[in-house]
Amino acid sequence: MIKPLPPEVRKRLALMLPLLASSNGGECAAAANAISRLLKGHDLDWHDLTAAIAEPTSAPRSQPASSPRRSPKERNLTPEEVKILVSAIYAGRGHLDARARAFLDGQLARAKYGRVLFSDKQWAWLMDLTKQAEAT
Repeated sequence: MIKPLPPEVRKRLALMLPLLASSNGGECAAAANAISRLLKGHDLDWHDLTAAIAEPTSAPRSQPASSPRRSPKERNLTPEEVKILVSAIYAGRGHLDARARAFLDGQLARAKYGRVLFSDKQWAWLMDLTKQAEAT
């Protein structure tokens, strides 16, 4: 019997599934293993996941207009988009602290492997750095 995916599982899968498209074989295998563990931990399997993708149970909930959160699709940038954004931040900011530089360099490194999906926290920080760069 196919079981529906709980909202917390759906949320975590939305972050993990894009990793299956990585050109790095080890990253793909790690993502598949993590997904399997997540499903098993909720007494689900890949058949339940496939059924949920084939026939969604409900329409996605809309976020309140005031929420800074973005859907995973909106926070999923191509390598070129990441490079342009990071370059603009570096160009617009005279000085970035070591933590901000490490964050931006890490995102450039991730972009080498394909699309980059940012968490809400990463996205907020990236947008904050972008606004600061535009203000200078």
